[in-house]
Amino acid sequence: ATPQDLPSSVLLLAHIKDHARTDLDHLPSYTCLETIQRFQRQHAAHLSPLDTVELEVFYSNGREWYGAPGGRMADSDPTHFVASGMIGTGDFGISLNNILASAHFTYAGKEERYGRVLEKYGFHFTVDPGAFRISVPGGDGPVGEDGFLWADPKTLDLVRLEYNATDIPP
Repeated sequence: ATPQDLPSSVLLLAHIKDHARTDLDHLPSYTCLETIQRFQRQHAAHLSPLDTVELEVFYSNGREWYGAPGGRMADSDPTHFVASGMIGTGDFGISLNNILASAHFTYAGKEERYGRVLEKYGFHFTVDPGAFRISVPGGDGPVGEDGFLWADPKTLDLVRLEYNATDIPP
């Protein structure tokens, strides 16, 4: 299709993705504190808190390294910091890069957040054995992902990214 044949939401998404890729290409090495609140299912419909995991994450050259807060950043596998339960990798630059490159997007409308009107897009990944994995001590497996991103249509900046694993293997 030629650009004039495409819906404005599709053209805007292309501009948002290009802008975000440019930002990722210029992303400096950085460290941040990741706080993960984990839950467990006790009954069919009820989730209860399991624990909170805090890790420092260092992102550089498309890779992530993990460490205990205030400790050395020397581990590429966050499963070494939990006794049991699910944990995953790639929640920073790696995930965003994969989402921009491979997710299937659908326009979800306008939404007011943080005092401004944002464009919202849903996205989906099917299970790909070589892509997204969740690990637990004693095993790991591929998962799909569903989520949303919100972007400012004027600046093209990503404002919020939210996603969850789907099709988690037993």
